[in-house]
Parts: sequence; structure tokens; C-alpha cells
Amino acid sequence: MSTSATPRSSDELHQGASAAGNNGRRLARARDVLMRRSLFVSDLTCVAIVVWTTIAVAGRGQTVQPLSVAYLILVPMVAKMLGLYDNDDTRLRHVTLDEFPRLVGLAAFVVGSEWLANDVIFSGGVTHNQRVLLLVGITALLTIGRGATRRLVVTALPPERCLVIGTSKSAVELSTRFERSHSFKAEVVASVTDSMDEDKAIASAHELQTLIDDALVERVLLVPRSNEDLAVARALNGMGIKVSVIPEINDLMGTASQVDDLVGLTMLGMQRPRLAGSSIAAKRIFDLALGTIIAIVLTPLMILIAVSIRLTSPGPAIYSQRRVGRHEFQFTILKFRTMEDDSHFKRSHLATLNEASGLFKITDDPRVTKVGRVLRQTSLDELPQIFNVLRGEMSLVGPRPLVPEEDILLSGWARFRYSVLPGMTGPWQLGSAARFSLTDMASLDYLYITRWSLWEDVKTLIRTGIYVLGLHGR
Repeated sequence: MSTSATPRSSDELHQGASAAGNNGRRLARARDVLMRRSLFVSDLTCVAIVVWTTIAVAGRGQTVQPLSVAYLILVPMVAKMLGLYDNDDTRLRHVTLDEFPRLVGLAAFVVGSEWLANDVIFSGGVTHNQRVLLLVGITALLTIGRGATRRLVVTALPPERCLVIGTSKSAVELSTRFERSHSFKAEVVASVTDSMDEDKAIASAHELQTLIDDALVERVLLVPRSNEDLAVARALNGMGIKVSVIPEINDLMGTASQVDDLVGLTMLGMQRPRLAGSSIAAKRIFDLALGTIIAIVLTPLMILIAVSIRLTSPGPAIYSQRRVGRHEFQFTILKFRTMEDDSHFKRSHLATLNEASGLFKITDDPRVTKVGRVLRQTSLDELPQIFNVLRGEMSLVGPRPLVPEEDILLSGWARFRYSVLPGMTGPWQLGSAARFSLTDMASLDYLYITRWSLWEDVKTLIRTGIYVLGLHGR
């Protein structure tokens, strides 16, 4: 078995020697306990703040009864039943928006139980308007509170220590992705690159346990190459070690698989990489409704940006370019010009600075103007594309629209991305497009289509807003 591990500090070595052979699991358990308790406190605090604020603002003789303490204790119990404390330990990256439907359910419980209890919790009664405020306020504050709590805990703790079982290439790739990520903290501290014997899975797992304890590993990341690797992963999981499986994109295309239980035989039904007619119609109605609002609200800002571009550099304010859209038909995309007017002619001279495979991306591109740099950092250069959305050439969320030179590099399953409209934003935007190869981007597009839902689009737009406010632009 070929293994590798990174050197550790003297403090870590001392800690590893003094613990009874399970330091990694203790670290993982402490991390999980801290996260659960922090979320518990956050939930109670957020609900209490909204309830007491609503009553205080409403006035009119309403007071909080002593029984309301027991009423609040029910909140984390219901949250536990909804699984709101049990998912963080199985994931490296925690997205609070994924829990939003269950947080709405938790808020509905708080409001519904108050309505059923009538004057038992709040003397003087609660009006229907107050209940609406309670529902909206609790949902919003729970979402914000949980997101902030997770960010604080992740920031305060050291990176989660991971062992990779897979090829040396997969270990290097995962390590690189972890270093570049800003949404979670993890590091690869050891790797196993040799295949293992399925018949000796338990023995192999015990052998790995020595490495896990010595390197203080909290989680095993498995990139399966055979049934033997899966057998070892099951054995490690049975020992109480956290295991995450990373399927190859060509082995399991799409994460929205449906589990079909055939009397003890588990079968996964893979989602097709295309949307039903009703889904396309719903997506288009959503784009038109929200796109119209965005266009009306942001028109003054777009005029201001256009004037700034014209005053600071020669050339038009709007930059147009041919892109490949749905069904592979080309269209003209609109963007605010962020580069010098003759930037395209200078591209060949900057080829050696390109940072992406198959795409042309340079972090500090010398052709970018001063105003253009600000627009790129805030992603405001994309705003004119709202008119592409209204014209039906683009969607608010979807695959990244490629130029024809990039499009010809895609083949096979990667071309299923053209079954939907390209988007102003998408999973590629949230991961920083400059860091993806063309193949990585095609994989993200494929996964987006196979697991599409209207709620996924809403989540992506919310996360894009957070991403832009954080100035994580290109």
C-alpha cells in the first residue's frame, strides 16, 4: 500500500502520541459537537428575538406567558426531527440555503403552535398580521443566523484534515481545489494510491487506521477505482471514521439519482440531462417576471456605468460578442466593456499568461481598464445580459455561454449543456470560472441540468448576490 503524509508540527506530534490512537475521530467529533451546539443556540436565539420583538412592537396589552419558555424549548426538538442538526458532519461544505424549505417548516411550527395554544403562550392574543410577521421574520433570521454561525465556526476552527484514497492525480486535484476554495476549509494531509484487496478489507482498514491516527485524519475521501476500495471504505465507516465518496463524473452522471428499492436490491435511476416542457415553461416565466423587475430597478445604475466607461476610455460602453446558446444557435451577448477597445487583437500576445484549460482567463489581465476592473470584481459588467434574458436568448441561471472557439472543444455528453438556455450566472460563477478547466465547467453544467429545480435557480441567484457582495469577482 503506497501512502504519503505531510509533516506535522511538534504540538501535533505530541498530541498524536498522548491520545489513545483515535485523535482524528476525537477532533472530528469535537468539530461536529461544536457545530451542532452552535446551531442549537443560534436557532433558540433567533426565534426568541423575533417572537419578543413582534410582541413588543405590536403592544396592545400582549405579554409573554411563563409557558413560552417551554414553547421555545420545542423549537430545537422540532429542528432535530426535521434533520437540521444531522447533516453537517456528513458534508465538507455546508450551504444553509439547502435547508430553507425545512426552516420554513420550522417557522410554520412556531406560528402554528402559537395559534393552536391561543392565549396560553401570549396573553392578549396574536393577530393574523403578527403571525405573518412571525413566519417571515423567523424564517429569515433562522437562515441568516445559521449561515453566520456556520461561517464563524468554520473560520474559528482549523481546516478539516482529510485522507484521500484514490489515484495520485485525484489527491493532487483535491488538494488544489481545497486550497482555492473560499466556502469551506479542508486540507489533504495524507493519501493512499495503491489498490487494496477486497477479501482483506477489514485488515486493510485496520492498517489504514494507523495512518489515520498518526496524521490526525478527520475524514476519508474516497475516489473509488474498484469494489475493493468500496469494501475498505465500508470497513472504515464501521469503525466510526467519517467517509465521503467522490464518484467519477463518467461513472455517475448527475447527483439527482433516485433510489429504487427492488425488494432488497438498491437501484439508482439517473436523471436525464434535459428539462421537461413544463419545467422549461416555468423557468421562462420566472426569468421574465424577475428579469423585468431587475431591468426596471437597475436601469439608472446601468446608465451611470455606461457614462463612466465612455468618460474614462475610448470606445463604446457596451461590448457585444457571439456566443453559442440553446440548441447550439449563436446569439449576440451584451456586456459592459471592461477592456481596451482593441483588446481582442492583443489576445494572441498574452497566450502564455492563460490560467485555464480550454478557456482564456488571466487574473490580472493588462487589457482591463480601471473602471473595468471594478466592474469585474463586482460582476456588474454582466448586467446588460438582462436584456438577453428578456429577449429569450439567455436565462437568469444556466450553463456559461461559450464563444464558438471554446464550443468546438466540447463533444459527447458535454454537449447536453445546450438543451437549456445559457445563464447570466450558474455554478461556474459561484466557483470562480477562472479556476475551472473546460471539462470541469461542462461537468458542472451537466450536473446543473440533471438536478434542476426552480428552487435550485432561486438558491443560485441568492448565492450569486452573496458572492458579488463579497467581491469575489474575476
